[in-house]
Amino acid sequence: MPYNYMVLKRVLNELKNRLPDFKPKTCLDYGAGLGSGLWAAMHVYSTTENATNMDKFLHRVAAVEPNVNMRKLGKYLTSEQFQSGDPLWVDSLAMIPSGDRGKFDLIIVGYVL
Repeated sequence: MPYNYMVLKRVLNELKNRLPDFKPKTCLDYGAGLGSGLWAAMHVYSTTENATNMDKFLHRVAAVEPNVNMRKLGKYLTSEQFQSGDPLWVDSLAMIPSGDRGKFDLIIVGYVL
């Protein structure tokens, strides 16, 4: 997870530098694993006053991970970062509620073949 996190953080930092006005409100981490994409998005797009509360800048977060054990552990690891509720962890894109499907400001697809 540390290597995935650092690579994704570097990519998101580059995105933030090139598009400084882009402030995502929703995020999808596809092939989330343990949620390293969610952690990287939190650390790149948060400010010092909201660094411990992802809800202040990301209103809706979803993670897609087909492996049951990875999904359970990822949900556990990311659940404390949200005050209003856990991020949505599902096993496929079809499991995302129909009103939310395909409507994300930021989509992270790291190391997915």
